[in-house]
Amino acid sequence: MRRHEVHCGFVPLTDAAVPIIAAEMGFAAQEGLDLILHRENAWAALRDKLAMGRLDAAHMLSPAPVAMSMGLGGLARPIDA
Repeated sequence: MRRHEVHCGFVPLTDAAVPIIAAEMGFAAQEGLDLILHRENAWAALRDKLAMGRLDAAHMLSPAPVAMSMGLGGLARPIDA
């Protein structure tokens, strides 16, 4: 099975455990994903990198994808939550 590379950003908080555990314990690899984690220090940096295409996925606060799709606080981008 060919593995697909996915760049996922996160802010180091306890609720970021899901992507971290998926990468570290091999759950992502079992699904054919090479999950590459990118630690960010601010929600704004995470939002901007996701909007500019430098990240494929991200751990975010729940209102952030809605705000991004509306163009609030930055570029308007369609986001799937």
